Amino acid sequence: MRSESERPELDRRIAAARRVVAARRYRRATAGRVLRPALPTAFACALLASLPGVGSAPSLATTVQAAAYGGAPAVRHHLPGEYEGSDQIFGIAQAPSGEMLFADVNDRTVLRFDGASWRRFPVPGDPLVLVTGPDPASGEERTWIGLAGDLGYLEIAADPARSMRFVSLRSLIPPGPCLDNDRFDDVVVTPGGVFFGQSSALLRWDGSDFRCWTPPDEAFGWNHHAGGRLFVGGRTRQYEMVGDELVVLEDWGPPADEIDELPDGRLLVLRHGERAVEVVAPGSGEHQVVEGALHELLQQAFVQESVVTDDGQVVVSLGRAGLAVVDSEGRLVQRLGAANGLPGGEAYRLFVDRFGALWASVDRGVAMIDFASPVEMFPPESSVSGYITDVRRRDDRLYLTTFDGIFWIEEERAGGSAPDAGFRLLDGAEHDGFDSWQLTELGDGALHAVSDSGLFRIESPASGAPSSQRVAGRGALWIVQLAHPERVLGVGNQRLEVYDTSRQPWRALFRFDLPTYGAYTVTESDDRHWIVGDGRLTIADFAGSSDYEEPPRLQLFRPEVEWFGLERIGGRLTAWGREGVFVLEDAEHSEQASSWSPDRRFAALDLARLTEHPLGYTIQDDLEGGAWISTAFGFERWTPDPGGEGLRRRPEIGIWGRRTGAVVADPDVPGIVWFERAGVVSRFDADRVEGPSRLRVDPLIARTLPRASSRHRPWRAPGATSEADEGTASAGAPSGDVLDYSAATVRFQYAAPLFRDVEQIEYRWMLDGYDEEWSPWSRETRKDYTRLGEGQYAFRVQARLAGQLLGESEYQLTVLPPWYRTLWFRLLLASLALALVVAVMLGIRRVVRAREQREHRTREALERLVEERTTQLRSANEALETQAVTDALTGLHNRRFLRESLGHDLAAVRRSLADGELGTGLGFLLIDLNRFKAINDSLGHAVGDQVLAGVADRLRRVRRESDYLVRWGGDEFLVVSRGARREEIPELARRIEQAISQQPMEVERGESREQVSITASIGFCVLPLDLDCDLGEEPERSLELADRCLYLAKHAESGGWCGVLGELEPGAAARARTTGRDLPLEGSGLDLRASRSVVQAHPAVRSD
Repeated sequence: MRSESERPELDRRIAAARRVVAARRYRRATAGRVLRPALPTAFACALLASLPGVGSAPSLATTVQAAAYGGAPAVRHHLPGEYEGSDQIFGIAQAPSGEMLFADVNDRTVLRFDGASWRRFPVPGDPLVLVTGPDPASGEERTWIGLAGDLGYLEIAADPARSMRFVSLRSLIPPGPCLDNDRFDDVVVTPGGVFFGQSSALLRWDGSDFRCWTPPDEAFGWNHHAGGRLFVGGRTRQYEMVGDELVVLEDWGPPADEIDELPDGRLLVLRHGERAVEVVAPGSGEHQVVEGALHELLQQAFVQESVVTDDGQVVVSLGRAGLAVVDSEGRLVQRLGAANGLPGGEAYRLFVDRFGALWASVDRGVAMIDFASPVEMFPPESSVSGYITDVRRRDDRLYLTTFDGIFWIEEERAGGSAPDAGFRLLDGAEHDGFDSWQLTELGDGALHAVSDSGLFRIESPASGAPSSQRVAGRGALWIVQLAHPERVLGVGNQRLEVYDTSRQPWRALFRFDLPTYGAYTVTESDDRHWIVGDGRLTIADFAGSSDYEEPPRLQLFRPEVEWFGLERIGGRLTAWGREGVFVLEDAEHSEQASSWSPDRRFAALDLARLTEHPLGYTIQDDLEGGAWISTAFGFERWTPDPGGEGLRRRPEIGIWGRRTGAVVADPDVPGIVWFERAGVVSRFDADRVEGPSRLRVDPLIARTLPRASSRHRPWRAPGATSEADEGTASAGAPSGDVLDYSAATVRFQYAAPLFRDVEQIEYRWMLDGYDEEWSPWSRETRKDYTRLGEGQYAFRVQARLAGQLLGESEYQLTVLPPWYRTLWFRLLLASLALALVVAVMLGIRRVVRAREQREHRTREALERLVEERTTQLRSANEALETQAVTDALTGLHNRRFLRESLGHDLAAVRRSLADGELGTGLGFLLIDLNRFKAINDSLGHAVGDQVLAGVADRLRRVRRESDYLVRWGGDEFLVVSRGARREEIPELARRIEQAISQQPMEVERGESREQVSITASIGFCVLPLDLDCDLGEEPERSLELADRCLYLAKHAESGGWCGVLGELEPGAAARARTTGRDLPLEGSGLDLRASRSVVQAHPAVRSD
């Protein structure tokens, strides 16, 4: 128990511990020296050493090797708290995209892991099994899943977030015994279809429908596809599916728990109990039972699952009995349990990913076990714990010192068996965790250990366990054998001592204060001891003191430089600091700065990367002309450059990217590095690192912010391809993604599904359309962009491992413009502007049209008024004209009308004559009422007017449509017959005479009505009378002749009609005939004949 008075000194020691980097002759102490306890197995196993050389993707088979020191392979343990699920994982598979899938039965979810993040997908039942294989119909790779209550497959949806969906096939199962038990806990993919197994039925999906088999012996067991054959387990017997029939395998005995095909075609059969391990020949079917450790183990343990490696070895999960590695002959090679790194000591489901890493469901969660790793781990259960500080060999034993003490192990003997026991703690070397340890071989040949609490001599007998003996009570950080065989230099915190080793315990000859606190390294060169501590390099010069009883001369070397260490690298004294690496050129004047020059071997060193951490970096000799360079973030190897003088970086050999404790290069075996991380001591073997190959692993990209919507388009889900497929396009290339401008943050998540090197994979990205250049390489697996403007973008990601480019992916993104900059808004704005212009134009047009309409209405009103007035005037004119040509009493035309119409009528006659129509002409019929004066005188003029009007009406009824009537004057009327044939005129005269005189006419006389009898005389003439007449004068002549005929008819006592018809003959004069009824002929001047018939015209006129 330390007192309060010692606390300031303790604080200084803790501060110094934070500046120390431990290695061979090189130590570092950090705050973890106080704060870091021994970690539990679950967390320690989670610290998987990164695998340089994983880029070569070696198969799991070729790298299952027994641990050199009985340690554990590299294990990464994913606890339930990491993926936020339960600890019961019932199925493991790898999706076609490269993601790992895990069936979490308690949470009813399928877990998805892309190497950087976990995602959960709920399923409708307890997920029991996952298997990835081709679809029987399409050949497309799918992940088939069996659940409690359902079965089907999983597929990645085409959206930015790479969401998953479950496609159920249960509804396609025919009704019957196949659905008696719907717990589908076994899935086997074969070329003939996908088999879903349950205890009461076996179903095969061929891509279109199901076929069902029921168990021949009560229940089905486990099914296996090996050697091109499908083996079906029963309750007590083993079956094989041959065609569509289940055939009993009589010589197989009990059903197998696992059947695996070995590389040579043989089958390895594993089962619990009798005949536990058998090897079956492919041709003869001969069974060979293998006795031995595995057979004995399977008498107690049950086989859960097994996977076969390419070199014929098999990894078998045994539940609580852990894991067993079996060779191709069925013999047990190695077991993994809690003591050598298997989390919880239990293993159930197994799966080998496409890059050769083994996944196992363990006691709590899931673990990735990498037998191919060059790292051998020693978790606290193996008795090694603490912060590693030094490694030495002595007498076929390996000694390893940590803050917790000194551990040792028997090394491999000549004849060569590996150690049968792990590391053991050296008796008497247990401490409280505050002590640094260094191992030094002094002049007497014995191995000595140095710590803060004292100096110890290690006794290493040829047989039996080694032991330790304290030789000095006061501790130190470093001791060095001086030239005097009994003098040892000790360096501690701000002090330097020389010990006399001739007596026990050792006696300090003198103590001397140092200008630096602590010591990183102490290196001897020509009686000069170089002490690096606290960033300074101090030279302790003992020249001239052969017995070392006087203090040395102390000198600070280049105090302006911050130094990290000094050691012999490749046989040359080399110092390194924040300004670079320097090599001693002149050993005689090593204290002079001019004797040191920049070390060209490390010209390619990236000081900015190596000095990111305050503790800087460390260089150690690799015993093969190269060096190991380490920082707080890992270590890597530099080897001679075949094409140059310097060293070249070999990032594939080492571990980089995660915080690493002390790194100590093995002082005796090239290519071996011991290191510590979070309390787990590990051994790195460079010989187990394969050179990088041209593996292609395209990163997976998903956009997780903002959340996906229906407008989002497919995501990119490329898979890994082999070297032969390099350069080919990955499956699932994106067609793009569309986002609204309102999205505040766009987040991309990406990861290369190479799970063995998660911490070492580096990424860089560039958003085409936004970034001008690629980002620096980093281990970030997500990138946020805020307020992206509208436009087309392409988010590109490249991944590399150990300096080798793994692949590149691209994600297309379109950001829509804000509503006020969208095309539709611009169109709307243009439409509104156009509408406004149109509205203005329409308004102007409306005003103009209104004005035009007003003017039009005014004009129309004026036109209507004018038209009305014109119509009225026309009507008045027409009335006047009508009045001018119409008789007011009878409504018949008057003589004026006759004069105006004769011109048209004569023109018609001329046309008829011109056309040769001689039989037609223009007839004039003069009508005179007989004794009308007597009627007028006796009955009055009113009655006479009625008689005249009545005669006009009777004339209208008998005239032809083409004829017109004229009141010739007084009681005389004229009928003008147009286009009448000459022989029709007498008939017309007769009809007129009959119409007038045949019936009395009823007239009104006062209040009484009387009938008045009236007769008429008619004289007519037809124009022209001859062909030689002048038509211009003919109407008057014709009227005159008609009037004379009327006169003749008038003088007949009873009235009558008389007329002249011309008789036209070419070249002859017209001869007129008259016709009439008892007409008086005196003074007529006409040759008349008393006859009622029409007389045709003759050349000579004669009369009766």
